[in-house]
Amino acid sequence: MQPRAGIYTRISKDLDRTALGVGRQLDDCAKLCADRGWDVVGAYEDNDRSAYSGARRPAYERLLSDVEEGRVTVVVAWDQDRLFRSMKELERFIDLVEKVGARAETVNGGEHDLKTSDGRLQARIKGSVARHESEKKAERLRRKHQELADRGLWKGGPRPYGYRPVPGARLEVDQAEAAVVRECAKRVLAGESIPAICKDLNARGVPTAQGAGWRPQTLKRVLTAWTIAGHRERRGEDGGPGVWEPILEARDHQRLRAVVLDPSRTRPRPARTALLAGIATCGVCGTRLISQRRQSRKAVNDAGDVVRVRGRRVMVCSSTAAWQGCGGISVQAEPLEAVVAEALLQRLDSPALATAIDEAVSDAASERLAVQARMEELAAAFGGGEITMTEWKAARGPLDSALRDLDHQAGLEARSAALAPYSGQSGALRAAWPSMTLDQQRAVVSAVIERVVVNRTERRGRAFDAARLDVIWVDDLGR
Repeated sequence: MQPRAGIYTRISKDLDRTALGVGRQLDDCAKLCADRGWDVVGAYEDNDRSAYSGARRPAYERLLSDVEEGRVTVVVAWDQDRLFRSMKELERFIDLVEKVGARAETVNGGEHDLKTSDGRLQARIKGSVARHESEKKAERLRRKHQELADRGLWKGGPRPYGYRPVPGARLEVDQAEAAVVRECAKRVLAGESIPAICKDLNARGVPTAQGAGWRPQTLKRVLTAWTIAGHRERRGEDGGPGVWEPILEARDHQRLRAVVLDPSRTRPRPARTALLAGIATCGVCGTRLISQRRQSRKAVNDAGDVVRVRGRRVMVCSSTAAWQGCGGISVQAEPLEAVVAEALLQRLDSPALATAIDEAVSDAASERLAVQARMEELAAAFGGGEITMTEWKAARGPLDSALRDLDHQAGLEARSAALAPYSGQSGALRAAWPSMTLDQQRAVVSAVIERVVVNRTERRGRAFDAARLDVIWVDDLGR
């Protein structure tokens, strides 16, 4: 019966994703099959996947499945180390081909008769050598990266957005991309959402470092990367100062990370279409008011034509099953928002704004890491019997309190970030307010207002009763 060949190709690294390496392997393997007169029933490709790391290889798993089910009777690869680099995987492969009577052949090493003891010995020796080579390579890479870290040089890899690699493991600022980074940072700090910024960048045709479109996770990685602050990055953490020019100053980068990494931003939130949605509450039952629009109505214009007039927007306490409010409060949205905005602008248009922002920004992130490290040391001391449970509890209490204080401080930093662009000069926030997006306005409101309580009014008529409002200000900001 004619052998049915399955060609397996793999390379560990393909940074530019061109698949040229696996393409060359496929050509060589296909020529071998043609020379042998074998039918090629499948090609299995794992591009940019390491066999040394132990990561899952989907195509390899499909190949083994097809061998076990008899669809493939001879496995063809460029070399044995393309198939596996661990003895565990080799033994699994040997067990499988013995079980089903399959065979393996490589372009670089000829046939591997795994049905004989000599053939298995040769495969195991070659597998051990390949594993040794991989381990030595890993050791060299670790030494290389440690040397780069000690000298503050770039670790290599995909090009970070905002920079261009230059000889000597260094980075040079790409001024056009750096301008995009600064623009996005400013917009995020002003309260604009990351999805909205991505949508705008894509509409303007601004590409990522790889020439693709922007996604929220991509922009989030760019804005939180330590690289743009002139630091090396190691597994997402600060790896120490680098030798390249920062795009953002340390203070701005710290504030940006506090906003972008704020856990509340990762929770699904309903789309907000009103300035005070989620902030205005019913003074009777405490339920949050929702924004609605009254039904449109017919009217006669100055020309005598009958036209349909759009209904007014209102904030109401909904008594529906979804909201379970009392239904006792309804207020026109536009005058409500105007009154609250004016109160906010008056409160913030003062030197107190800059003072509040300065006081809210600290090195809370690094202080938190230091406290957590002390907690780990404390746990190790207790685990090693160096301290008693009573001593552990006595030392743990102040550290828990410090963590709570730092988490509170991080929240202040995130809120104050929305105010930072307007703290430089008196009247800056008032001047910018009309042109700000709803996201930006809501970020400012949320920074200084905890909630707006709308009470019942005794006043009759259409005039808006500002006295029915109670604005509850955030204690720490906006005083």
